[in-house]
This record gives sequence, structure tokens and C-alpha cells, in this order.
Amino acid sequence: MVPILRQKLQQQDDCLNAVEMIVLNVDRYLLKLETQSEPDYEQAVKMIQHEIRIIKGLLGNR
Repeated sequence: MVPILRQKLQQQDDCLNAVEMIVLNVDRYLLKLETQSEPDYEQAVKMIQHEIRIIKGLLGNR
């Protein structure tokens, strides 16, 4: 029982780490938009949507 529980906790930890990295990526995209003289909002939206799809995949589309 303990190995199964340990594995589940590791999976959750891995998922949280991945989501944290994705959030940092989105923050970086938004910061880049703020600093560009002519921001490419369409590209930023596509990148953020891609990151959201990754999160949904990690969470199993809950």
C-alpha cells in the first residue's frame, strides 16, 4: 500500500511542478507583451492556449 501511495504523491508533485512551470511561461508571455512596442496579441493568445491545453492534459480534463 505504501509504494502505491508514494507513487501517487510523486505523480501529484510532478503535476504541480509542471503546472508551476506553465504558469511561469504564461507570466513570461504577458511580460513580453508589456515590453513590446507592437505586441503580437494573437501569438500570445495562441501560446497561452497551448499552455492551458497542457494543464488540462495533466489534470485529465477535469
